[in-house]
Amino acid sequence: MSLVLDFIEFVERQAGNSVQDLLDKVLKKSRMLTQAEAGTIYLLRDGDSDGWLEPIVFQNDAVALEPEMIRVPVDDSSLAGYVALTGRSIRIDDAKDPKVEYPFGIRRDVLRAQGYESCALLCFPLTTFQKRLVGVVQLINRLSPDKRPIPFEAAQEDLIVPMNQAIAGAIERAVMLEEIGRRNDQLGALNQDLEAQVEARTRELRAAKEAAERANRLKSDFLATISHEIRTPMNGVIGMTGLLLDTALDDAQRNFAVAVRESADALLTIINDILDYSKLEADRLELEIIDYDLTSVVESVVELLSPKAHAQNLEIASLIARQVPRSLRGDPGRLRQILLNLVGNAVKFTESGTVSLEVAIAATDAARPSLRFEVIDSGIGIAPDAQSRLFDKFTQVDASITRRYGGTGLGLAICRQLVELMDGEIGVDSVPGRGSTFWFTIPYEIGETVHVAPDAGDIAGLRILVVDDNETSRRIFFHELTGAGATVTLAESAPAGLQTLRAAEPPFDIAVVDKSMPDVDGEQFGRQVRANPAWSAMPMIMASSAEELGDVKRVKAIGFDAYLLKPVRRATLFERIAIAVGKREEKPPPTYRGALEAMHGERPEDGLRVLVAEDNQINQVLTVTILEREGHRVDTVANGLEAVAAVRTIPYDVVLMDVHMPEMDGIEATAAIRKLPGARASVPIIAVTANAMEGDRERFLDAGLDDYLSKPIDINELTGMLRRIGDAKQAARPEPAAAPAVAVGHGPATDLDTAVLDRLRGSVGDAALNKMVAAYLGDVRERARRILDAAGSADKVGLLNEAHDLKSTSGALGVSRLFSLSRRIEEACQQSRLAEAVVLVKDIDGVVDDAVTALTQRFPGSRAVADGSAGGRPPA
Repeated sequence: MSLVLDFIEFVERQAGNSVQDLLDKVLKKSRMLTQAEAGTIYLLRDGDSDGWLEPIVFQNDAVALEPEMIRVPVDDSSLAGYVALTGRSIRIDDAKDPKVEYPFGIRRDVLRAQGYESCALLCFPLTTFQKRLVGVVQLINRLSPDKRPIPFEAAQEDLIVPMNQAIAGAIERAVMLEEIGRRNDQLGALNQDLEAQVEARTRELRAAKEAAERANRLKSDFLATISHEIRTPMNGVIGMTGLLLDTALDDAQRNFAVAVRESADALLTIINDILDYSKLEADRLELEIIDYDLTSVVESVVELLSPKAHAQNLEIASLIARQVPRSLRGDPGRLRQILLNLVGNAVKFTESGTVSLEVAIAATDAARPSLRFEVIDSGIGIAPDAQSRLFDKFTQVDASITRRYGGTGLGLAICRQLVELMDGEIGVDSVPGRGSTFWFTIPYEIGETVHVAPDAGDIAGLRILVVDDNETSRRIFFHELTGAGATVTLAESAPAGLQTLRAAEPPFDIAVVDKSMPDVDGEQFGRQVRANPAWSAMPMIMASSAEELGDVKRVKAIGFDAYLLKPVRRATLFERIAIAVGKREEKPPPTYRGALEAMHGERPEDGLRVLVAEDNQINQVLTVTILEREGHRVDTVANGLEAVAAVRTIPYDVVLMDVHMPEMDGIEATAAIRKLPGARASVPIIAVTANAMEGDRERFLDAGLDDYLSKPIDINELTGMLRRIGDAKQAARPEPAAAPAVAVGHGPATDLDTAVLDRLRGSVGDAALNKMVAAYLGDVRERARRILDAAGSADKVGLLNEAHDLKSTSGALGVSRLFSLSRRIEEACQQSRLAEAVVLVKDIDGVVDDAVTALTQRFPGSRAVADGSAGGRPPA
């Protein structure tokens, strides 16, 4: 047994050797102990099925064999394979003995190649202590001189076989150490190369990112350039088609021209969408963060889209939950763009029913308060599989949508990117055939007060009957009126409304009635109410979704106290109810509109041809809508270069020029226009800007502009300017009559800028100028009174608005001191210096008296108006 222990100890001493070295020494030791002439050690290799035995060490002093010759599978085709398969050791005295049959094959061709016609074999498995097969050892004995095999003795077998576990364990450890060493080497190499690889990959990613950004910028620049290049001739097409439509055409020619104009407008919309999207893709679109009035934004959107909705017989309305703050800080222009897109889509894809825009507080944590906007329609709905890709660029639900409704498929993609730019999210809930709800949430920040909330106190406590067949309209009327403290009863039809009136105790204070109801409409309801002595004195207001010619006159004759177009603005609704029940007096019309209506009696028949130069698409839409409602013909361009090209081509009556635009700004464009040959150079140009700081007016006039408007545009101020330009266009221009001599430096006449008055007389003529002065004198003391009232109640916003209006009218007529004082009051309010503004207001009465005296001295015919102006109403 000492030989066995010696062998095991020998094996243990080889622990640090490689597998090849270990097996070589183990095989030599085994041959020495058994006096075997040759031998092979196989290691087990894993295969697709049972594996195979790989000859790692082969020892034969007389013969050299290739390993492939003695590689064997683990099966019964060979002795070694069989031992591996069964795990048994086998001793064969004579492998060539024909009398013995073996359950395995003997590869006699290999034995013969080794020089053995016959031999004795001893083969045993190498298994670890855990009974795991590692390999097989096969020994071949020496031959006797007569070439007969010398069998292995049982003692030799008993000596060798117990050593298999020691050999197997040593092999397993050696294999494992080699593997560990190999992997350590690989790991070391990887570690050495890792930093270089990371750096190389980082460089690649950085280069790829820069290349992608560069490609994106190039793509966006290309889109912007192409859009600009296409838009320039498109504006020419639109403008010249407009001129063509102003000529005498037969019906067929006019239809052709209208089709060209509508197609050009549609193409321009597509181009604008692509340009907007390219700005977003290139990260060139930034949000403008200012204070704004949410109510104004929401109501302006539904009001702007109401004509299209009413043309399709749709109800359109808006509803802002009571807890939603109205004064916010953010980008109202981009919010309006999102809402216009979503509400416009809802109107486009809804054939009947209702479209509503609703705003509420989103269910979010207090740390990040958000608003939820919902656009709800009763339209065609969207299939579930299409909803997931709605907000992808250039996507429509299916091709038939594009064919039927048009569009680029960019609108919703732009909405998604704008919402994400505001840190919000957007989505849709829809059921085919049952309508859709497009929603988005955005965080909000409370802004400073930017408007005076409508005084709802006058309708608190009133009992109001609302008669309307549309459930959404009833819900909105109920929400607004009960929020103002009124008690509201709803009726879904005219007969139900009459029944409610009969049962009312006490009677209602006022009724708000929808015009278009089935069976019995609003006008019939009104006649029945007025025919009943019990209700004949009850005030009534009609609300209509579609105005028709003669509506106002007809409903007034029936006995309605007011006629309102849906969607009804909240402030307008409260005001008209308060006036109808006698709690407020009818306000005089605004200065510009009132004075000019007094002069003309009605809007001039011939509108102006106006060019609007504005790069913001939403501002374009708003301005065009305002001007077209006033009867003007309008074209739009998106930058100064296009404005110059348009004026060079088309004889415009006036240009509204945004100051800040890409490519060429408004100041540069004005300078270029003033250098054009002929009459084009003298076209009136009005600057439109978000800036309204001291010195802006002078700077714009010095740059060649004729006047300026500050954003948001005051509709009355804009229409007043255009009316004056229209008067100048239509009126004959006689030589200015000699003005009454007024001694310079004597009394209040020095309040007047005679150069301004002379320039105005040259533009509009004596008769129109006298009427404008009379209208101003009829209103100026009332404005001064409102300024004093606002100052007395510390109403900064009211004071700012009144001072701004007085500044504008006084500046237009050259009333210098009053213009200067009202401008200083306005600037103090803009900069939140209310105390300074209140001190300035103390001089208002004296400056107004001087201005009135100066104007009546220069325009004697206006004295009677000034003396009788206690009511503040311009002459009829």
